[in-house]
This record gives sequence, C-alpha cells and structure tokens, in this order.
Amino acid sequence: MAGPSTGGVVRLMSDYSCEYSLWAHDGGITAEELGLSDDLADELLAWQDFFERHSRGNGWGAAGCVSASECQTEP
Repeated sequence: MAGPSTGGVVRLMSDYSCEYSLWAHDGGITAEELGLSDDLADELLAWQDFFERHSRGNGWGAAGCVSASECQTEP
C-alpha cells in the first residue's frame, strides 16, 4: 500500500477536532497512515486531548498550557 503524499514534510500542530495533530501538505493525516507505533500514536492523542481540554479558543494561551507545551518538546 502506498503511503500518503506528504511532500517530505509532516507538521505537528494542534487544531480543534483534529485526531492526531499531524498535517501533510494537503490536510490532516493519521498516525496509521504514517506507520507510527501504537505508543507514539497514543502520545499524540493525549497531546491533542490536552490541547482541546485546556485551550481557550486561541491556541495554548490558557493558564498553564504554555509551560505544558514547552515540556512536551523536551527530549
């Protein structure tokens, strides 16, 4: 099975009602389409869920969300 056309780029950006926060050049993309592990897919789902529960309609601006998102980027 051929994978999705990503143009070599996949972006991680939260958006309301987006399942995995993964974006190819032509729209949302799933962890399954990229062949990601179940563990990584679960982490992405949890990250998106955190965004949807704690943002105020303007991204990570809700109290505490900026520091939580920064923690997510640490190795």
